[in-house]
Amino acid sequence: MTVIYPFPPLFAVSSEWTEVAPVRRSRSAFSGQRFVSSAGPARRVAHVSISALSGARDGAGYSESLKRLLDGGINLVRLTSPAVNWHLDAVAAKMPGGLVSHPSGFRAGDLTAIWRDNVAVAGGLVVGPMLIGVPADHRGFPAIALEGLTPRALVCRAHDVVRSYPLDLASATARAVRTVYAEADGTARISLHSALPKGVISVTDQESAVFEVLEMPRAVQPTGQNWFYDWSFREVLADEIHPDTVEVYPWH
Repeated sequence: MTVIYPFPPLFAVSSEWTEVAPVRRSRSAFSGQRFVSSAGPARRVAHVSISALSGARDGAGYSESLKRLLDGGINLVRLTSPAVNWHLDAVAAKMPGGLVSHPSGFRAGDLTAIWRDNVAVAGGLVVGPMLIGVPADHRGFPAIALEGLTPRALVCRAHDVVRSYPLDLASATARAVRTVYAEADGTARISLHSALPKGVISVTDQESAVFEVLEMPRAVQPTGQNWFYDWSFREVLADEIHPDTVEVYPWH
């Protein structure tokens, strides 16, 4: 039985989270015309570099423990991607007009405390301003339209994760195409790489995915210095995960 383990609670000294779309390329022998086609589904890939002395100087121990749990690569890892420039935005969100907004204190899909008679209500469960997004379009891209924002305030940065919590549905995420500032009248349209439904909108959110490790990292410990574990991962798509797979959180 395959087990999915979340990555240990460690801070990365560097990280990468991106998407790779394989393509097949060829050229005509007669005209030289270029032909390109998809060679498989797009996948997210991730790289994380962990300091061996991070946390309570237990970064190396957590890394070695995860290696044991993955059983040579049979088991899988769940990773969560922070927002772009998350360490700066965490500070900016606390400033007047900060736009970090997300429901809290309930399970995903359980919005009875947020929605009442098809109208969104705060009920003390929303962090930051209540943002209700309505599907729209912007120059040919799917978009979410917002209003009631602080004029000229930063709404999101390019490729930030935008999450919608719709009524009676599980939440969904999409990436922002561009950096967006609120207009003078407090409205904004966030153009997206994929469409989102109407719902309570969370900006500078996170996305989560399941990965396989490409190679178990090895790290040689120097004398009197820090050392690092470099992890590389490739996404395992939902239809590739065996239905009997379970998720276990061992880090309590």
